[in-house]
Order: sequence, then structure tokens, then C-alpha cells
Amino acid sequence: MERRKCGARLALMVMLALIVGGLLPSVIRPQTASAGITEPAGNNIAVGHPAMADSQQVSQPASSGDDGDASTFWCANDGNTGHWWMVDLQTYNNLTGAGIDFGVNAYYQYIIQVSQDAIHWRVVANQTSNTDTNPYQYDAFTAVAQRYVRITITGMQAGQWACFAEFKVYAISQGENVAVNKIATADSSQSGEQASNAVDGTVDSSWCPAATPGNHWLQVDLQYVYNLTGAEVIWASAAQNSPSIIETSLDGIHWQPAWLEPQNTHSRQVSYDVFPQVSARYVRLILTARPGASAPCVDEFEVFQPFMKGVDVSTLLLMEENGAVYYENGVRKNFLQILKENGVNYVRVRLWVNPANPPQDQPGVDDLPYVMAMARQIKAFGLQFYLDFHYSDTWADPGHQTVPAAWANETPSQLAQTVHDYTEHVIVQLKSQGTLPDMVQIGNEINCGMLWPTGDICTNSANWANFASYVNAGIAGVNDALSPQEREHIRIALHYAGNYPQWWLNGLISNGVTGFDTIALSWYIFWHGGLSTLGQLIPSLKAQYGRDVIVAEYAYPWTFQNFDSTANSVTSVGSWSNYYPVSPLGQQQLIEDELSTVKDTGGLGAFYWEPGWYAVPGAGWIGGQGDGWENMTQVDQYGNVLKSVSAYSRY
Repeated sequence: MERRKCGARLALMVMLALIVGGLLPSVIRPQTASAGITEPAGNNIAVGHPAMADSQQVSQPASSGDDGDASTFWCANDGNTGHWWMVDLQTYNNLTGAGIDFGVNAYYQYIIQVSQDAIHWRVVANQTSNTDTNPYQYDAFTAVAQRYVRITITGMQAGQWACFAEFKVYAISQGENVAVNKIATADSSQSGEQASNAVDGTVDSSWCPAATPGNHWLQVDLQYVYNLTGAEVIWASAAQNSPSIIETSLDGIHWQPAWLEPQNTHSRQVSYDVFPQVSARYVRLILTARPGASAPCVDEFEVFQPFMKGVDVSTLLLMEENGAVYYENGVRKNFLQILKENGVNYVRVRLWVNPANPPQDQPGVDDLPYVMAMARQIKAFGLQFYLDFHYSDTWADPGHQTVPAAWANETPSQLAQTVHDYTEHVIVQLKSQGTLPDMVQIGNEINCGMLWPTGDICTNSANWANFASYVNAGIAGVNDALSPQEREHIRIALHYAGNYPQWWLNGLISNGVTGFDTIALSWYIFWHGGLSTLGQLIPSLKAQYGRDVIVAEYAYPWTFQNFDSTANSVTSVGSWSNYYPVSPLGQQQLIEDELSTVKDTGGLGAFYWEPGWYAVPGAGWIGGQGDGWENMTQVDQYGNVLKSVSAYSRY
């Protein structure tokens, strides 16, 4: 979200020109941080954001201080103290700390400050007496809704200059702003300052209520029910910060307070408010009158739901039934417990019609009773549940969409009715035990359609109408199993593997498929392309189709070793190993980067595929075989969780 505002607030942003000259002091780069050095909670959000300094060298500019490359440096143009470096995070964030890689075994003394406007600063870390020569320095602090972070070098060991390789800023995710471009109304608005300006995703425009005495309100219809955890109000200026109340509603009629600050006297431009998770479709901001003050203007009103940090653990019950156990730090635990304690909040499970049939030959695996048992366990751990209909007795993917054996002789119209009835039955059964899914996926990786051959669109374009009728039947089956209120709580996703889904979405929509709110992508970098491509695709799809986007599947190997008699599915990642080594650490780096890419580009979440499916006899990909995925898991061959499982807690 771009937040640029003209005027005095950003005057500091244009003050600097390049300063010529200087030699970079000699540095010796250590290989690892010292023992006991701990990074603050959250994720580094500074990489690539605009940076500036009061002094810099041509070959060591301010931009090198947060470029994500530890081999490049920012360095001041002389050996004096008092030099500062600053990063504009471009959005307001809840900060948990900072880290500096000075790149040399020498002590530095410094202060770190934060600001909302680059004018008014607050000290959050004071290391003016530091004598620690470790090149990696971390400072933990709490700073709510801050945009700018500045470090000032106040002292340093003899022979050093104000200089560092990387400055990191850590933050806990606010979640996804679900109010952007949703329907906004207000009790009143000034000319050109309409309610929609407050949810347009930029602070370059404002909603300003009429300049009349009394309270004013702004209401946003999120169009779907979300699990909300907080809101943020960006005022047009700090002076306009107003006493306010935030209310939520499921129906737009009955309201309950989520957060109250009726006596607010703070002079800050951003109000960030966390409240207990609440399910709501409507959110209302009430501005309470302050005696003698004019009606305030709101640049942006943001409403947050938690980022989906998901996994697909469809084989978990099969694993457990065949003796699989899981350990964290040597302690045996339930795998869902381990995942939840490390930040996972959403679990995906696939559903087959009758996997006892060939070629699957696995009675009772991922069928309806199995999925109902999984759903009970998922909900018991307080996790959200994502149901993945395959509409097959076996694996469905871009190259396989086999009609269930029991449906094989049906005509297209009969198949559509069967899809509807089967889907409705599944949802009713889940509802009967109190485990309704939070998201339902109609078909799995249906790039070329589903229920082949009559729904195969890649070999016969005349099948588009059949394919669309099957998808619509599945959507209708979900809706017909639910009350109107329940429908608003459940997302419906359509799933495509890889890049260029626009042709597919256009075809579905032109054939009458409109009842879905989420575009689900598979994105394995070694098959589908780099994260930069994914980062461009997500906002493009959101803008073009007005739907949310998730990554339904991704994974990366921690080894190429094979631990059973079945060949591994992934035996090479090509040149990606140069960026992400095939190791537990490389896997962790990929997970962190993929989660960051999805979150930072407006995606709702991402789901790691089968992190617990290590090689256990009897728990193969089809009956009588191994799984072929044991080198892609987040556990080793004995069920010990790898370090990569900690990645979820950073988002």
C-alpha cells in the first residue's frame, strides 16, 4: 500500500544529495553471529525501503544499508560521530526491535529512534555506552504504528567510521487489511472528500465529514465475514486525531463495540487498535465530538484479519495410524500442537470420494469419515479448517482429473447434479458435528478442468460449458447446505497451479462462474517461477478480478536423500539452489521469503504442503508404496521438527 503525502511531513525526504569521496575502512566479515545473540520477534521489514543519511559515499550509499546484501555497506563520508541513517518503511508498523550488522569486530555506540512523520522522534534504544565488539547487535523494543526508524552513531572504536552492512527493522504482522476498496458509507462528507477515500489504499486522499457539530461515522461493508483482530486509523494530520469508537456487526443492524477511545487526547497521526478476535462483516468508526474542534479528516481506515499461516496435513491421520510420532526439542508432541505453537493458524485437508478404488487402493484415507475426524482435531486445537474437494477417488492435479468410479457413466448434466448433491452432503455432515470449514476449495489444480473427459478444457474447448457447470454445482452445493448467515462465514476458492491464470479465470467467468471470493494458487518455485513473479501476480489478480488471493500449496526440499523405496517427487531445484540451498536452513529461507512475498503484495496467506509426511511404512502416496515427499517435509526422517517450522511465528 502506497502512502505518500505532500507537505511538511515529508520535507525530510528530499533534503539529501550524493556526497562524493572517501575510502571505506577495512572490514573483516565474520561468518555467523555470536552465541546468545537473539533477533527480536517478528520479521525484518526494512529490506528495499527508501533509505537516506546525513552523509554517504558514492560507492557506499544509504541504500546499501537495507538492500538485503551483507556484502554492501552504507558508510559516512568521514570518520566523525553524530552521523545518522534513516529508513522509511512506507507503511505504519508495530515494531518489535532492530538489528545492525556492522561487519567488523569493533564496538559501536548509537541510539535508535522511531517516528510517524519523520519530524517528531522517540528514542527506543540507547546504546551510547556499548562496548560489545560483536558485529551483530540486536535491540528489542515495542513501538506501535511507526513508519520511520533512524540510527545515530554516537561513538565507535578507534579507526572505525559510521558504517554498517545491514540495518534490520523487525515487526509483528498486523495481518491483512481487508477494507481496501470495499464499500464505504458515511453520515456526511464534504465535497470531494467522500467516504470511499478512506478505503482506497492511499493516504493521498481523505474522507472529511461535514463541518457540523456532533458525532460523525464512517461504515465499511467488508462484503464477507472476516475474523478481525484490529484496526488502524490514519488521520489527515496529528492535530486532527479524534476521540473515537470502533464497532463491528454481522448484519449491519446489531452492533457491538470492539474498541473505545472516547476521551482520546493523543496528538499522533496514526491510531492502531488491537481487540479480541471478532467475526464481522461490517465495521464502523464513530468520531465523537471534541468541544471547540472541527470535524477531523481520515486519510485511511484499515481493518485487519490474521494472515493465513497454513499447512496441508492431509496424511496426518494416516501417518499416526501407521506409527508416526513427532518430536520438538526431543519432546514427543501432537504434530498439530507443534505447528500451532510455532504460529500456524490454518489447516488444509483434501477429500477423495472413494479412495478404496484403484489406483489409490487406500480404503479410509482422505474420504469423508477420515476428513470429519481431521476436522474435529483441527477445531479442537483452535485452528481454522480449509476443505479441498478433489472430486476424484485419487489425486487430482493439472495432469489428472479422473472421474470417481461411481460417477463414471453419468452424462454432463447428471455429473453436475451429482457434484452438487455430494458437496452438499459433505458440508451437511461437517456441520452436524460442529466443524464447518472456514474455506472450501472446489476442485484441485483444475487448470485444465475437472471430471475428465467431459470437463477437460485443454484438449477440447467445447467442454468449457461442462466444466463451468461442474464448478457452479460445487459452489451451489456448499451454499445450499448453509443458512444465509453461515454462507457469509465461509470462503469459496478456485485453485490454479502456477502462473498465467487469467485465461482460465476469464473463461470461467464468461461461462457464468462468479460465486467464488478467493483465487488459490500453487506456487512451487522450482516448477512455477520466482517469488518476484508471484509478487507481481497477486496484486494484479486482486485488481483485475476483485477477489482475494492465497497460495494454496508451496514447499521446498531440505535434502535430496531418499528414505524409502519410492523415488522422491522432487530430485532437483535447478539454479534455485544458488538462492536457497537444499538444506534445513535453505528450506527455512524459502518459507520466510514466500510468506513475505504473499503478505507484502496483499495475499491473504500461504499453505505449506504436507510438512509432516516423512517415510513411514503403510503411509504412502498410494496403497503399497512410499510417499515420495519425505525430503520436502519440515521434519527429518525420524519425525524431529526442523528449524524451518519456526518460520511461521515471524508473520
